[in-house]
Amino acid sequence: MRELGAPWRFATDEPARLIGQHGWDTVVLDPAVLAAQRGRWPFPALPPDAPGMPRGYIVEAGKP
Repeated sequence: MRELGAPWRFATDEPARLIGQHGWDTVVLDPAVLAAQRGRWPFPALPPDAPGMPRGYIVEAGKP
């Protein structure tokens, strides 16, 4: 990402909590769950509290 001009500068394992602390309502989705529901991911989605596993999130947020 750095070579493309967008170095990774921040991450969180709890996006809903982080965004909620700033007054936003959030919906956080796991891309693996969405893909599995649509038959596009052959593996089961990991539970949200699985330790030591890399995660990605799709976050939808809006101000109330």
